[in-house]
Amino acid sequence: LVRGHGAYVFGTSLEKAKIATECLGFIFDVEERKRRLPHFEVSLAKRRRPSPAVVLLDVEGTTTPISFVKEKLFPYAATAVGSWTRAASAAELESVVAGFKKQCEEDKVAFDGAAEAEEVERLAKEWIAKDRKVAPLKDLQGRLWRSGYEAGELRGEMFEDTPKAMARWVAEGRRVAIFSSGSREAQRLIFQHSDKGDLTELISAYFDPKAAMASKQESKAYEEIALSLGIDPQQGLFCTDILAEAQAASKAGWQCVLSVRP
Repeated sequence: LVRGHGAYVFGTSLEKAKIATECLGFIFDVEERKRRLPHFEVSLAKRRRPSPAVVLLDVEGTTTPISFVKEKLFPYAATAVGSWTRAASAAELESVVAGFKKQCEEDKVAFDGAAEAEEVERLAKEWIAKDRKVAPLKDLQGRLWRSGYEAGELRGEMFEDTPKAMARWVAEGRRVAIFSSGSREAQRLIFQHSDKGDLTELISAYFDPKAAMASKQESKAYEEIALSLGIDPQQGLFCTDILAEAQAASKAGWQCVLSVRP
């Protein structure tokens, strides 16, 4: 730790340094919350660690209606991408273009480098229509939604029981974390600007496939998340509406609950 600067974290590998960094981040976050929220103080000497220690939540179809994502978030991004590419700074656009080019290389399709902004707009609309869950698109959507939330044009929708359940778990001494195919920024925004108020105080961590180093239907993702949270997989409970995701988490050792929403 360097006073007034930050922290340097070392590990025998990039993966172990990443895990150590996230674990330290959670510890510092808990200590900071204790200072700001007296009721958050937990005496570990007086209470046993609850089981499950962590409740990991999917977003679409679990905490949030699928209709909000399909009928509001996706159309908003498709409509806003053109104006965003024209107004974005050179550095922002360059970062997005690089991601789209790399994805096209993986897809073995051409990317029109002569009209980069227009090509990003075309591909973004095409990928949104196909509901592709690729990192460059999720990153761009996060940028577009951030502008929408900050302008008051978007407001995250939650099921009625979502904030109540999250508050109860936190009061019981459990941690609540999020795992969604959307970027971590997009996850934070939907809970920060929700129709039930700012719920981010109830959430300890956000994970997307990039952070978990695997897709939501691979058991490796849940192994990585458990390591990052500092728990054994058996100490975690994953809630999702997708059977294949629950099966992957179960294979990694997590307890699972399948969410069935109207």
